[in-house]
Amino acid sequence: MGFTWYGNENCPQPECIACGVKLSNAAMVPSKLKRHLLKKHDHLANKNVDYFKQLLSSPNKESVIFEKRLGTK
Repeated sequence: MGFTWYGNENCPQPECIACGVKLSNAAMVPSKLKRHLLKKHDHLANKNVDYFKQLLSSPNKESVIFEKRLGTK
């Protein structure tokens, strides 16, 4: 739906594929993930799973997230 996970397999935490925001473990509830997608990325709400798979595997994704963390974007 637009999220992947990071951290320990026993206690994964969601990460938004579109913006790289790491959400709390409490946000693993589908309704909260959907709310993030609709509020922050409403233009992506109707995209299919293949779009997000491609976005996740995109080589540019890592550089965009890295730039956001450095504050250069």
